[in-house]
Amino acid sequence: MIDSKKLALVCFAITLSSCSQKSNLKGGTATAKVEAKAVSEESSIDASPKDEEEVMDPVEIPGEPTRTVGINFEDNFHASGGTPNDYNDAVLCFEGTFSITPDRKIISTSDQTIQSKTFSEANCKQKLEISIVSADGDRKTQIVFPDSKSTEESEVKLVFKKGDELEVTMIPLGPFPCADDKERKHTETQYSQVEKTCNNTSK
Repeated sequence: MIDSKKLALVCFAITLSSCSQKSNLKGGTATAKVEAKAVSEESSIDASPKDEEEVMDPVEIPGEPTRTVGINFEDNFHASGGTPNDYNDAVLCFEGTFSITPDRKIISTSDQTIQSKTFSEANCKQKLEISIVSADGDRKTQIVFPDSKSTEESEVKLVFKKGDELEVTMIPLGPFPCADDKERKHTETQYSQVEKTCNNTSK
């Protein structure tokens, strides 16, 4: 027969072993949960949005959009025998995608290359300075001499990046009394008209 005392000791040992295994199992489960939570938090950090510096905002263009721009200059030299205030002494005309602000800024709304046209019906010789100014202040200027009394228009190639601004200045060169070398900017209402149309005729 089996000794009852020995049997009791064996059963007690089996019970302790079972409890130890359950305790280890529970502890292991808790550790696994903590590790899983840490991995989840790391994944959440990696999935966060990129720095704001890496996100490029679109260039906002002020003003009223237009497909056609006409800049007409007046030299105001009535003594030269011309018609006063006809605004055809020097003309720059072009088509593309642009915007004109209330203070006459002309801004390109896209990257584009255009062929602008110049024209003059002045009795005096005129010089046009056509500048493209980038947002960082870089300036590229072309100098054009529109043919006085010419029946043909001269073409001028202009290359724009989105946000570039166009600046145009007319300078009368001569003969007397036109040769005052005074700059007349397209933003000055006394000397120019800026319209959303091309006009190569008087008024």
